[in-house]
Amino acid sequence: MSRDVRVTSAQVAAALEKTAEAPEAVCALALDVLSRQAAGHLLFAGEKLVAQRAEKHGVDEATVAGADVRKLLAEGPASGAEFALVGALAVRGLDLADRKALEEFAAHADWLTLATPYEPWDTALTLFAGDDATDADAAPLWEVVAKRRPSAPSSAREVALAALHDDVLRRAGTGTKHATADEGPGEDADRIAGSLRPPPRGGLRGVLRLVSGWALLTWIVRGLGALVRVEGRGSLTLTEGAIRFERHLSLFGKPVLQGKRTMTYRAVAQAGRTTRLPSVHLLVGACLLALGVIAGGTFLFEGVRSGETYLLLFGAALVLGGAALDLGLSVLWPFKRGRVSVDVLTRPGRHVVLSGVDEAHAEAFLRALAKRLR
Repeated sequence: MSRDVRVTSAQVAAALEKTAEAPEAVCALALDVLSRQAAGHLLFAGEKLVAQRAEKHGVDEATVAGADVRKLLAEGPASGAEFALVGALAVRGLDLADRKALEEFAAHADWLTLATPYEPWDTALTLFAGDDATDADAAPLWEVVAKRRPSAPSSAREVALAALHDDVLRRAGTGTKHATADEGPGEDADRIAGSLRPPPRGGLRGVLRLVSGWALLTWIVRGLGALVRVEGRGSLTLTEGAIRFERHLSLFGKPVLQGKRTMTYRAVAQAGRTTRLPSVHLLVGACLLALGVIAGGTFLFEGVRSGETYLLLFGAALVLGGAALDLGLSVLWPFKRGRVSVDVLTRPGRHVVLSGVDEAHAEAFLRALAKRLR
């Protein structure tokens, strides 16, 4: 199974239409196998597991819309249409009256949505809350989603889950907006804000900036601007049809310039996050360790040669001190939850870089953007 495949909403709708008359046993088999894959974080089930579960559900032959469902489950789908077909069968096998089954489905659907090409939530929303939704009462399913949503997400995974659950509840017509611990009131994964920074210059252009002294002049001007409290802030907001970019320039804390621009999702060329000097603590630790070994070794040598105990103790302290600092910087230094920059490049050649964004918030925003770009 490939992780690079994308399942579109049109493929989901087509798969639901093709599986409308699928046998209940085949749907139950698809849900059973897909749930076991999600529980074990597996990309495909294998023939042995599928054969065992098929025997339990009494499925000898499982052909739906010309596709061998048992083969797809065993080997893993290879295209968006096949992923949509298996997902549609699994969602159709869901018993909305079984609370425990709904809780298991919600947990497995979260992992499948975030880690694989499957779109179980999109499929469930299309089937139970779309324009052509069935008459089945899916309220218990949305209640389970609301209950599973992290109330105060802190890690990147919890922020991503909160954004996913908010989107599901909103599309189901039962969602309410939440605020996370790292966000201000009213902010969610669809919006980030940070300090505006010029885009990085690489290649020949970057070399010319360094050689010509233009980069140094830019740094000096930026430093002078910091003295007079010149600050540029920006924000990116994901709306239904486009990305809204807003910027604010202030002088001595007073706003002097404001601007707004809208960019369509089709114009997005690339987006990502970067960390400034992510390994600087490792470099400093290595230098301190080397300095401790060199200086401490010198004192140890002199102590052995002269027989002075204090030189031996001082040399040993320098070596141990350098090793301790290196260990602290490389292992104990809390660099995991730092601040990063979010970089969005749109056509034609527009570049937005927001720095000082919380790492978990940046991850959640980029996941939400990736969902929209699909």
